[in-house]
Amino acid sequence: MDIINKNTVIFFINASKGTGQFARLESASKALLKSHNVIWVSPEPEQPVNGINYSRSVKDFANNNDYSNPIELIFSSESDILKNLLVIIFLKSKYRHVKITFMQRIDSFANYVFNFKKFISLNIFLRVISFPLIIFISSLFINKYIFQTPFAMKDYFLKNNLSCFFIAIFFKTNTQLYILPNNSGIKWNSSFQRKPVLKNKNESPGNSNSKRKIVYIGNIQYYGKGIDTLLSAYKQLDPALYKIIFIGNIPKQFIKKIDDISSKASEKTFDIEFLGHKKTPHNFLNDSKTLYVSASRLDLCPNSLLEALEFNIPILVSDIDAHKYIIRDKKLIFSQNNANALASKASALFDNKKIWDENTNSVSESFKRFDFNWAGKFAMLID
Repeated sequence: MDIINKNTVIFFINASKGTGQFARLESASKALLKSHNVIWVSPEPEQPVNGINYSRSVKDFANNNDYSNPIELIFSSESDILKNLLVIIFLKSKYRHVKITFMQRIDSFANYVFNFKKFISLNIFLRVISFPLIIFISSLFINKYIFQTPFAMKDYFLKNNLSCFFIAIFFKTNTQLYILPNNSGIKWNSSFQRKPVLKNKNESPGNSNSKRKIVYIGNIQYYGKGIDTLLSAYKQLDPALYKIIFIGNIPKQFIKKIDDISSKASEKTFDIEFLGHKKTPHNFLNDSKTLYVSASRLDLCPNSLLEALEFNIPILVSDIDAHKYIIRDKKLIFSQNNANALASKASALFDNKKIWDENTNSVSESFKRFDFNWAGKFAMLID
């Protein structure tokens, strides 16, 4: 399996199969295949890419490969940063020539602090207080960082300029920092078939026999993703006119809560649906009478929002930095935790075509701003 003619690029990926991030990395891998031997350590894809070798685990990879030529190891992991660090140390000790590129996919420190406030536990507390040490130790092994936004880079280094300064003192001179946001649209989703949408240019989106749909796509982290705010906002709307749809995996700790919400919703005639993970969630955005919403409290550069930009439907998002980085129009933004503001903006959109059109025009501008060749830019950073 060893190919000595080419440098080896290993993608260590912990992301859900079928997601935009998974597909983006596949396209980047294809761009690197001409000049590199590419290996994935990841969940097995449904349609393996010709030319890419796959390993199910780091242990499986290490037991079957003994490389002496240069190795570029790319971490794009959504798992716990402590686990990532252990893998980095293991591979660095086994392969002398490994160069590590770390792609920050989740805001670990903010997640730890947020979860500790919600669910006080010794386990999370230990992670919070040890985080600065973990960042420092990992900096001794990492050659290159790729962050999705400038503020994500600052957050990773604890938001504090002084802490960044002390960490920088110990950085190797060849450590490199890059910013590469994800791109807009769904070009990566070849399984999606767009259906033609018929529109009446003079008709308000709310003037229809069908219900007004509010759609959220993403992980159903009840508090971190603001699911509680979305539900509170929906309950202020007329259930005879509105329905709300949640598409995404439900973490184990929230399954019972979501089941209870679904049961109570049916009793009170609320039209609330939790559909779980869908291979083609974009089917639910392919409707001119749909509103996409995100009330997230924790995000770095949300893929689902970037993907929703392509559908020429209105969007409303909370005022976290990640959303404001993508959506620059204040009219599309509401204060996080403010369910009243979200409900008011949602009803105004469906009732007023002028507001609807202004929103979708702003969405189109955001789409253009992030419409670029992500795989090409990524390959340039690796080569």
